[in-house]
Amino acid sequence: MFAVESILALLLLVAAGFIVRRVRWADGAGLTTMSNLVLFVAIPATAIAKLQREPTPELVRDLIAIFILSAAMMLATGALGWALFRKEPKRRRALIAHLSVFSNCGFMGYPVVTALFGESALIYAVVFNASFNLLAWTLGVILLNKDTALDWRKALLTPALVGTAFGIVCFAAKIHLPPFLVSALDTLGSLTTPLSMMVIGARMVGQSPRNLINWRVWVLSGLRLIAFPLITYAVCRLCRASAPVCLITAILAGIPHAAVTAMQAEYYNHDTVFASNCVALSTLLSMVTIPLLCLALGIRASA
Repeated sequence: MFAVESILALLLLVAAGFIVRRVRWADGAGLTTMSNLVLFVAIPATAIAKLQREPTPELVRDLIAIFILSAAMMLATGALGWALFRKEPKRRRALIAHLSVFSNCGFMGYPVVTALFGESALIYAVVFNASFNLLAWTLGVILLNKDTALDWRKALLTPALVGTAFGIVCFAAKIHLPPFLVSALDTLGSLTTPLSMMVIGARMVGQSPRNLINWRVWVLSGLRLIAFPLITYAVCRLCRASAPVCLITAILAGIPHAAVTAMQAEYYNHDTVFASNCVALSTLLSMVTIPLLCLALGIRASA
């Protein structure tokens, strides 16, 4: 199966979510519940289940590499976004930097990685997502919130990060959970792909094309979907990372803007409309750019 066909399969789930919302089989509260199930149940369950692997030297090396490279590239792309938009007002510039740092690497990244590389590759996405969560609730909050001190407890106790930390402890200590428990966690984790893609489709209902005219939204989407993944891939190759690390890190860097940016923008009284438009447009464009990125990187989906 080619990478394009795998993305098209995900598109069908997006379309299903759009239809479900359009015909009012799910309302806003229902979508919030679905999102919470993904964020607080499915993603942590996936983290624990996929880290139930034998820690071979090669795998340990790859996971350390993807953690360091993903964190470094998030910081680098954030700095690039800050530098490119230096003429913007300070608050807008901070929001742009936030958008430049974070991709939707969990909510949309897990389904894409599964479709392209198979279930076994999710362990790489889990570790990438650990970098994301650590930075999202530390650097992300610092960027948007200048008024109060950082709540480290909240930052370090997000469900995805706790699940990943537990999984890493089990992985490093060679602690094997009972098979029935791993099976249950795998089943819960399998909710990620259908629910997350349907929520993405449902959130597109009601988007007005007029909201997407802002040139900054298009430039940021281009950076996120095209420039950042290609730069990331080049850097990973220069660092002599393994092929899986290079490809998966690049793909996750080319996922649309993170929904957490819009959520944090609303919480800290930034321009929520601008942030939401960036998320919406990049999500729409990703249906074209992800297959093109796969073709550029020579990725064929797992059969």
